[in-house]
Amino acid sequence: MRRAGRLVVAVAIVLAAVGAGCAAPRTPREASPAAPGGETTGRSAPAPVKPLAEWERRPIRTIVIDPGHGGRDPGATGLGGLVEKEITLDLARRVRGRLAHWGFHAVMTRDDDETVDLAERTARADAAHGDLFLSLHVNSAPRATASGIETYYLDESDERHSDDVAARENGVAPEQAGDLQRTLAQMRVSEVSSRSELLARQVHGAVVRGLRARYGATEDLGVRKGPFYVLFLSSMPAVLVEVGFASNPRDAERLRDDAYLELLADRLASGLTAYAIASNSVMASETR
Repeated sequence: MRRAGRLVVAVAIVLAAVGAGCAAPRTPREASPAAPGGETTGRSAPAPVKPLAEWERRPIRTIVIDPGHGGRDPGATGLGGLVEKEITLDLARRVRGRLAHWGFHAVMTRDDDETVDLAERTARADAAHGDLFLSLHVNSAPRATASGIETYYLDESDERHSDDVAARENGVAPEQAGDLQRTLAQMRVSEVSSRSELLARQVHGAVVRGLRARYGATEDLGVRKGPFYVLFLSSMPAVLVEVGFASNPRDAERLRDDAYLELLADRLASGLTAYAIASNSVMASETR
């Protein structure tokens, strides 16, 4: 099936699975609300519209999937011999297959049991010209009762990220980035972070609703900001999903179950696709 045909199929699948409650991502061009009664406030002329950044103008076609840990770094280990690096790689491959079937170009930061440091993961994502970034992890906690799904997006207030962006884009060391460079980088980080929050809520909602519909009780630990280095990307919305707790008996049993991983992959891919469809629609209207 050709890519356009696959995306049409994806639209039907995602709209049926995710539901009509998912709002399209807001863009810098959205107008301010009118005053009560439908009249404009008349206080001042509208501010000039900010041009869309290059990464905002391009349609979402390439999705980067990052299986957490790998190689010398096993990540969390849990009941029944569960190893995080194995679960995340298995799950990432399943997500990639669904996205490819629906017409997207899906790439992975690792496709075998190799050691890839955090800086290299972000470099591979940028090199792939990714439009969205999904990092997959398995949680762990001292208390065996801790369980559930939680999703993170970039905390734009973390100064390390702005310093790294300023340094990378200006070819200098982070400590050599000037105040103006940091300010411009912070503006860009803030915009990407707002899109990342929308992506996080779309993906998280699709996963939690899907798991509850099939398996009943699933703890919703929410969508949160996090200073994870792997989210330090200035060119694409990025989220990190903790898909369960290796330290929890029920979560660990589910994560070793093939049918559960299949459903989890389907819900992750559906959330990404729903965001992409909404974002592409908004982007098309913005550039007419």
